Amino acid sequence: MSFRRGATVPRSKRGHGERGGIAAFTRVRPFVGIEARPDRPVSLRMGLREGAMADNFGGQSLVVELRDEKRLFGDDRSRVPDTDRGGGGELNTVLARALDDSFPYLRYVDPHCNTAFSYLQMQPVLPELRRLQGFTRSDRESRVIARVIELAERCADRVHCYLVFLGD
Repeated sequence: MSFRRGATVPRSKRGHGERGGIAAFTRVRPFVGIEARPDRPVSLRMGLREGAMADNFGGQSLVVELRDEKRLFGDDRSRVPDTDRGGGGELNTVLARALDDSFPYLRYVDPHCNTAFSYLQMQPVLPELRRLQGFTRSDRESRVIARVIELAERCADRVHCYLVFLGD
C-alpha cells in the first residue's frame, strides 16, 4: 500500500516516519531480481529508494567487501577477512560530494542497504571509482578510495566474485 504525500493515513497504518496521520513516504521502485546483469547493479532488498544517490550518505559508514557467491547469498556466515574489506566514513563523504548522473553505476549505491556489483560489472565500475579520486580532499580520503579501487581490481580478476557496498 502506498500513500500520496499529504494523504491521511488510518491510525493502524501509521509507521516510522509518519506524524499525525500524514504519510512521509519514500517511493519504491519494483524489485528487478537478483540475477547479475552487466547494465545494472544488484540490490539486495525488495526495492530501491528513489534518489538514493541524492542522500547525504549520513549514518553508518559504508563498508566495501569482496564476497563470493556463498558469502553473498548467505550460505557462508564466516567473517570476511580484513584483507577483503575497505571503506568507512571517508567513503561516505567522497560519494556524497561526487555522485550525480555522470556515474551510471555508482549512483545506485544505496547507503541504507547492500548493493553488489559482479566481476562482470567491474569493467565499467572501475573507471567510475578512479574518477572518485578527483573528488578527494585529504590524504585519508585518497587512501580509502585507493583501497576500494584495489578491491574492485581484485574482483575483476576473479570469477563469481562480488564487490559489495554494505549500508546501514
